Amino acid sequence: MAGRGFGKTRVGAELFREWAESGENSHLAIIAPTFADARDTCIEGESGLIACCGGIGGKSILENWNRSMGEIRFTNGVKAKAFAALEPERLRGPQHAKIWMDECGTPEYSTQTLDMALFGLRLGQKPQIVMTTTPRPTPLILKVKSMRGTVVTAGATRDNAANLAPGVVEDLRERYEGTRLGLQELDGVLLEDNPDALVQKAWIDRDRCGFDDVPDLVRVVVGLDPAGTRNKSSDKTGLIAVGMTKAERPHFYVLVDRSGRYRPKEWASVAISTFHRLRAARVVGETNYGGDMVKATLHSVERVPFEGVHAFKGKALRAEPVASLYEQGRVHHVGVFEELETQLTTWDPSQESPNNLDALVYAVLDLDPSVGRELQTVRNRFAQPDPAKKRFKTYPV
Repeated sequence: MAGRGFGKTRVGAELFREWAESGENSHLAIIAPTFADARDTCIEGESGLIACCGGIGGKSILENWNRSMGEIRFTNGVKAKAFAALEPERLRGPQHAKIWMDECGTPEYSTQTLDMALFGLRLGQKPQIVMTTTPRPTPLILKVKSMRGTVVTAGATRDNAANLAPGVVEDLRERYEGTRLGLQELDGVLLEDNPDALVQKAWIDRDRCGFDDVPDLVRVVVGLDPAGTRNKSSDKTGLIAVGMTKAERPHFYVLVDRSGRYRPKEWASVAISTFHRLRAARVVGETNYGGDMVKATLHSVERVPFEGVHAFKGKALRAEPVASLYEQGRVHHVGVFEELETQLTTWDPSQESPNNLDALVYAVLDLDPSVGRELQTVRNRFAQPDPAKKRFKTYPV
């Protein structure tokens, strides 16, 4: 994990060349966020594999590169193939001895990408993956960092200043030094918590529990934030089930997270199976873009109770009262939900909110609508008249 311009691609390409030259590893793989990234950066780029091998043909060990198929052949019989992290199922069949995964801190990578790669990593005497990336606290990066056998090598942009354009490192440091973005992008530091996020990881860990610790729940709701299509560029469907205790100030228990990329009929089936398994009161979901489509899709599988949410308020305003519940110690994760927790602790209101987080918010606010009203009451106390428009103007607290 290193800063921009450190030479991460060169490290991966040179190691890949060494693997091929040894002749001990008959099947190699390159995984990048997209196929175009693998082709244009890892293989054909200035620091890519072709440049590190000295070209194709002649005295080079690189015999042939089929750019349309993403297949590489070396003079000693070693073969390699390029894959896109967006398509983890493509990794289900092939088996490999060594894998290079580039820029695995990007959103295109999921823990499923790593899982599929590891299942096929079973050839040779020492199966191995090298990952080259700018550090970001994604579920995949956090998972790899904690795995037995992982070795982390760090580096900063300034370490490679001699090979970058004159003055570029000084300009970047002058602009970004002392900022979180600078720590991540220039110094290569993995920042696991976002101070601007509405929820802090310490709150989640403090109140986490197991299924044996869950008290009697008076109501369970399945939150749904659906995607209309399923393809490699579509959003995920957020699907979270939350239960509530009976009390004047109830506590909320996040029970399951079954979010994923589904076709409409698939997320409907998953939502309904979750509804029955947890004996939920209803499914609640956003209808901003789909209108009656969400309800119709659900009811095409089974007519379960459904409540549509049309989000007139910004997503940040809806998420704030739920974040307050986390801070008060009233939300408990029953187990570990890697993707949801990463979203909660890295998202801030300046960004588009992710679907898992939205589904959680819908479920909690449906379980106890007073949660949102409490915060709005506090806001209204600070409302001041705006004489120019002869109406009240609300100031944030």
